[in-house]
Amino acid sequence: MQTLLEVSPSGILILSSLPAAADKVKEQGFLVLHANAAAHRLLHWSGSTGAIPLSELPHALAPAICSFCQRFQGADLSSLNDTVSLPDAPDTLWQLVIQHSEDLLVLNFTPLPNSAPRPEPEPASITDTLAQIQARDLQRAEQSEARFQRLAETTPMVVWEANAEGHTTYLSPHWERFTSAANGQGLGWKEYMHPDDQASFLQAWLTSVRTAQPFQAEMRLRIAATGEYRWHLDRAIPVFDTAGQVTQWVGAAIDIHELKHLQQTLLESEQYFRAMADHVPAMLWVTDPQGQCTYLNQQWYAYTGQTEDNALGTGWLQAVHPEDAPAARAAFIEANTHQTPFRVLYRLRRRNGRYRWALDAALPRFNAAGEYEGLVGTVLDIHERQLAEQGLQRLARQLRQSRDEAQTLNSELRTINAQLMRTNADLDNFIYTASHDLKAPITNIDGLLDALQHQLPPAAREADLVMPIIGMMQEAVERFKKTIDHLTDITKLQQEHDLQSEPVDIAAVVEDVRQDLLPSLREAGAQLEIDLSTCPTLLFSVKNLRSIVYNLLSNALKYRHPNRQPYIRLACSSAGENWQVLTVQDNGLGLALAQQAHLFRMFQRMHDHVDGSGIGLYMVKKMVENAGGTISVESEEGVGSIFSVYLPR
Repeated sequence: MQTLLEVSPSGILILSSLPAAADKVKEQGFLVLHANAAAHRLLHWSGSTGAIPLSELPHALAPAICSFCQRFQGADLSSLNDTVSLPDAPDTLWQLVIQHSEDLLVLNFTPLPNSAPRPEPEPASITDTLAQIQARDLQRAEQSEARFQRLAETTPMVVWEANAEGHTTYLSPHWERFTSAANGQGLGWKEYMHPDDQASFLQAWLTSVRTAQPFQAEMRLRIAATGEYRWHLDRAIPVFDTAGQVTQWVGAAIDIHELKHLQQTLLESEQYFRAMADHVPAMLWVTDPQGQCTYLNQQWYAYTGQTEDNALGTGWLQAVHPEDAPAARAAFIEANTHQTPFRVLYRLRRRNGRYRWALDAALPRFNAAGEYEGLVGTVLDIHERQLAEQGLQRLARQLRQSRDEAQTLNSELRTINAQLMRTNADLDNFIYTASHDLKAPITNIDGLLDALQHQLPPAAREADLVMPIIGMMQEAVERFKKTIDHLTDITKLQQEHDLQSEPVDIAAVVEDVRQDLLPSLREAGAQLEIDLSTCPTLLFSVKNLRSIVYNLLSNALKYRHPNRQPYIRLACSSAGENWQVLTVQDNGLGLALAQQAHLFRMFQRMHDHVDGSGIGLYMVKKMVENAGGTISVESEEGVGSIFSVYLPR
C-alpha cells in the first residue's frame, strides 16, 4: 500500500471522518491518516507524515478539499468527481475525486495541465508545419505510453486495462507475481479471488461498465506462495472519446491488507468511537473553553430539526422550552465558569414541534497540560421516565394521604375490634350460659314427656292425635338438645386457637371415619376412593381432623344426587412448600354460585330434604382457620362439589 501510494503521480489522501470536537480537530471533521509523496509535493507539505487535521494542511487547496469532502459526506453518494479553482489562482483547475473505502475516504487530486496559465505563443514560423506538430504530439504520446509502461511494470500493484465491454485486455506483471497465473484476461481474474467476494465484486464491476461510472470495490486475492488471501482495493475510471463514448477502462488493485487491520484497530480506539459519534443512540455535544458549542452529533440535528448554523454556539438553547431555557442557560454558564460537571433537566423540542423531557449532563475536559478545554456532554430523552417519576410523586402524595387516612381508620378499627372482642366474649358467655342453663329444663321436659306417655290411659294413647303429637314433641326436644350440644361445641371451638398440633396419620383417621359411615355408604351404594400417598401425615389436631373428615364425607353422602351412584374421592396433596391440601370431591347435588357465598355461615342450610343443623361446615371452617389454614369450595349445581382444606406444614 505504502509503495503504491508513493509511485502514484496524483496526490492521494486517506481520510477519516471525525466529529469536529475530536482531539486536534478544530473546525473540519476530517483527519489525514496518510498522504503519498505526490500529495506532499503538490501541497508544498514537508511536515510530519503522521495523522493531522485536514484543515492544517499548508496549502490554499486545503479549504476547498474540506468543503468538497463535506459535500460528499452530506450527499450520501458512493463517489464524487468535481473540479475546483483557488481564489489566488483562478486559471488553475484541480480535479478532485473522492470515494468511500469502508469507513475511510480516499481522495485523489490532480492539477489539470491544460488549465494552467501559459505564456502567449509566438507567431507560427514557416517551418512549424502541421507535420511537425503531429510528430511532436506523437512523440509526447509515445513518451507518455513509455512512462505508463515503466510505472505499470515497476509498481507493486496490479495495473490493468479493460475494453469498453469490461473484459480485461492488459494486466501488469505484478499480477503474475502475485497469483502465479498468467491467465487473467477477459473475466478470468475472478478465479483468483476469494469465493465470497466474487459475486458482489463482479456485479459492482458490470454495473460500472453499464453506467460508465468510476468503479471501486474491495476483494481478497490469493497469495500464490502461501495460499493466504489479502485484501485489495480495486479502482478504475472510464476513458472517453471525443463523442463521449467509453473506449477503455484503466484501473489498479492496491493491497490494503494492513489498512484493514488499521480499521480494526480504529474500531477499538477512542478515535473510532469519536468517528462513530453520529451513530450512537444519544445526542452528544462539545464546547470550547468560552462555552461556545463547537460540535453536536447527527442525533441532535435529527431529533430537534436544527442545523449547524442555528445550533452551534449557544443556538442549541433555542430548542429548549422557553420556560426551562433560563435555568438551563444559568446552569450551563455556572458549570463552564467553574469547570465543574453539568446536569440539568429540561423539555426539548422535537422536529415535529412537540416537547419531550430530556436530561443534559456533561463533564469538564482537560488536555495533557491540565488546561481546561470545555465541556463534553450527552442529552438523553427521558420523557417516559420523567412522566413515570411525576406519576410516582403523585402516587407518593396519595399514599401519604392514604396512610394518614389508614392510620385514622386503624384507630377506629382498633376501637371497633375491641368492641367486637367484648361482644364475642359476651356472646360466648351467653352461649355457654344458655346451653348450660337450658340443659336442665329441656331434660325435665324430656322426662315429663316420657312420664306423660307412660301415665296416659290406653284409650288416650290409642287416640289419633295423642301419640303423633307426643312424638313430634320428643323430636323437637331432641333437636333442641342437639342445638345445645352444638352451641357448647362452638363455645369450646372459640377457645381452641392455641390447640396443640401433632403429626397425624391421615389414613388411620380416615379409616376410623369410614367405619363409622360404613352403614350409610352401603345404604347409598356409594363408591369411596381414597388417595393419601402424597402426604401420609398432617400436622394437626387428631380430634379436629376427625371432625373435619367426618363432616365432609357425611355431607357428601347426605347431599348425594338421587339419579346416579354416589362417587366420593378423598385425597391429599402438596401445594408449594408451605401447604398440604385435603380435598373431598363428590358428584352430588352441587351448589349454585349464590349459595356458595353463604355456605360456611352458622345455621346455614342449602337443602331441606335431609336433617341438619347448619353448624357443621361453620365448625369445620373455624377449626381450619384456628390452625392457620383456609377452606374453599368449587361447585356446580347438578354436577357436584370439591371441598379443599389448606393446612400449613
